[in-house]
Amino acid sequence: MKKTGMLFALGVAVLSCGCISVEEIKQEADAGNVEAQYKMAEMLLAGDGIARNPYKAKEYFNMAARAGHFFAACKFAGLVMNNPNGDESENLRKALNIALSMEVPETLWRKHPIITLPALVAWFANIPVAILTLGNCDIAFGSYKTDEYEVQAELLEKFPIEIVAYAQYLDEEKYEKSASKICQFALSYLQSPKYKDKKKAVEYSITQLQQIVAAQQARKWAEEQRLAEEKRLAEEKRLAEEKRLAEAKRLAEEKRLAEEKRLAEEKRLAEEKRLAEERKKMNDPAYKFPYTDIAKEHIKLYKHLSSGISLDWFVREAKINQKQISSVNGMTEYLSVQLKRSDYPDVEFVFGTETAVAGSEFIKSIGTADTVIPKGGLVACRITFPSGKVTAKDVIGKYSREFPDAKYSRSVKDNKDERIVSGVVIKTNVKDITDVLESGKVRVEIAHREFETEFHDPQNRVDASTLNAIKELSIKDLSRLYNAIAIAITDKMLEKHFIDVTKELKEKARKEEELARKKAVGEALDF
Repeated sequence: MKKTGMLFALGVAVLSCGCISVEEIKQEADAGNVEAQYKMAEMLLAGDGIARNPYKAKEYFNMAARAGHFFAACKFAGLVMNNPNGDESENLRKALNIALSMEVPETLWRKHPIITLPALVAWFANIPVAILTLGNCDIAFGSYKTDEYEVQAELLEKFPIEIVAYAQYLDEEKYEKSASKICQFALSYLQSPKYKDKKKAVEYSITQLQQIVAAQQARKWAEEQRLAEEKRLAEEKRLAEEKRLAEAKRLAEEKRLAEEKRLAEEKRLAEEKRLAEERKKMNDPAYKFPYTDIAKEHIKLYKHLSSGISLDWFVREAKINQKQISSVNGMTEYLSVQLKRSDYPDVEFVFGTETAVAGSEFIKSIGTADTVIPKGGLVACRITFPSGKVTAKDVIGKYSREFPDAKYSRSVKDNKDERIVSGVVIKTNVKDITDVLESGKVRVEIAHREFETEFHDPQNRVDASTLNAIKELSIKDLSRLYNAIAIAITDKMLEKHFIDVTKELKEKARKEEELARKKAVGEALDF
């Protein structure tokens, strides 16, 4: 076995012989040799053979103490309590458990044949004694077990004062949890049987430790109260902020609604003003009837609508009353646009215009920013309704009373037809009848149909009931097909005006076209 291995395996090294260097002791200590750790700590604390370093010595004492070395635990506890440096409470409690309980293994020792036992001095006195044996540098060892009690007695004597000072240090340095644990640890020892004979001597220390604990509890309670108050104030602040935001949101919403209401009211008033101006304008005779110089009298065509009403007035009046306008197709001798209104679905209004107008395009443009309503006036109305309500005779009577100077005439066109149904010969004569009431100013045309039907069964192929059924069905079908009455009422003065305007426009267009053609021919023949 090597020399150093023999030394540390047995226990305590003797340096006086110079066989083991400080570096070798350090290597053994760092390798986990407990006795070497203790010896290294002693050397560092005393500056024996190495530069003095109490902090490094404390580290080696702690290493040995954690391995159960009694003297290392005592030395470490003393250094920590007398020279505190940060929170070392956990290691201190472990060291004190060893130092105060005497739970350490018996120190290894052996006698040397030459040296007597009283000649050896304990390690705790830091005076190692070595005897150099012949030839192999073996070390003589002695027992220092008897010193453990003296060391513990000294520690027990100083412990009550030093532990209070250390607990106060921890508490002052804000290691509050560690201070509390140290106080509980110390109180458990000071109130244990070890101090039963020194109860009065340790009463002050116990009181001091209890005061530290009480002060900590008071601070903890005060901190809890402070945090609770902060939490309460924060909650109050949060609720107040929520209330403020809710109020701000409510006020903003009220403001928004008020603004919407104001804008809506402004819009309503503006619309009312516009409509009032529209109505005022609509009531202006010059605007409503722009063709008074042509037709001084305005013929009532339908309801409140009379001939000569301007196209612009008609469109605006429908818009004011929120009525829809649509276009219809029809043939006239003059430039015209033919419209229907949603409130009068069975009536077509024919407006003469002074420019060519496409009805569908005109309807699309109504209501847009670029709407241009051409100059025009109401010339005629076409009214259609079922004859079941009234007869042609009723209509003729109405207009005869309205236009007593109008002359009446009638034209009839026969449309004969013959067909055979189930052997029965059905002869039908549908008469297209046009009743006309006409004066120098107005023309009323009432178009309707009448039919005559004959049924013949020359070969008696059907019985009487079947024949009657055929008759009823045929008459019902004819009545359904030819039951409408169509009325066309026209202001002849305005009609003539727009026919003349149309002729003039066509003649003008023809002349322009002829001039353009001649010009083109002249340019083509200019060679």
